[in-house]
Amino acid sequence: MNCVSLGNFNVIVGFDTDQYIHIWCYDKGFNNLDTNLQTLRKSTEFQTLNKDVAKCLNNRHNQVLLPFSFWPDVY
Repeated sequence: MNCVSLGNFNVIVGFDTDQYIHIWCYDKGFNNLDTNLQTLRKSTEFQTLNKDVAKCLNNRHNQVLLPFSFWPDVY
């Protein structure tokens, strides 16, 4: 995959506790994100892992966000 994990955080303070935030950087932006998601959807290993993890979750929510134009790249 053409991405790098920039950080993973567990939220322990505030209203939305008990959540994890994962920040990924895709080297070619949304083109690589789309390609990676398609690859994962076709992977039987990922589908099996996803089903196993889903048993432990109350809720799952994903967001894809654009970087702020006033922040420089972090790498």
